[in-house]
Amino acid sequence: MSNISHSKKVNVALIILGSIAIIFIVFALGVYVGYRKAVFASGRSDNYYQDFLGNAPPGFGPVPIGGMPGNTHGIIGTVIGVASTSIVVRDSDNDEQSVQILPDTIIRLMDKTIDVGGVAVGGAVAVIGEPTSAGQIGAHFIRIFGASSSIPMPPRAMPMH
Repeated sequence: MSNISHSKKVNVALIILGSIAIIFIVFALGVYVGYRKAVFASGRSDNYYQDFLGNAPPGFGPVPIGGMPGNTHGIIGTVIGVASTSIVVRDSDNDEQSVQILPDTIIRLMDKTIDVGGVAVGGAVAVIGEPTSAGQIGAHFIRIFGASSSIPMPPRAMPMH
């Protein structure tokens, strides 16, 4: 048995099998991440009208996802709408994103933790979270910037020609 484990052919075969296993694991991880992004995009498309304007009129279909923002884990921008369980934020590209306030969402203004009632329309915010199946960002952390502070805005996306 000890001769088999020290055989050069067995060692090469084990290295090849290990490499193939690692490739399959990386591939599976890529499929999982792609699936999560597709579920988010689908939910965003299906719920876009309702997230921003309420109930869709009869016959209104899903919004095409080609022009929708791609960042699904956060947004930096200006609050344009506040509700008891969500806020709507507009970023520097004028893209709007609905942000769901979860029970464990931390909302910070300077050194104070506040509730969603302290979020004001027109205020500058940075949101960190994760995509939901409804096409929103489920917020884990929201930072509200004071009126005197300036937030660094990400560069505007270059138009594709």
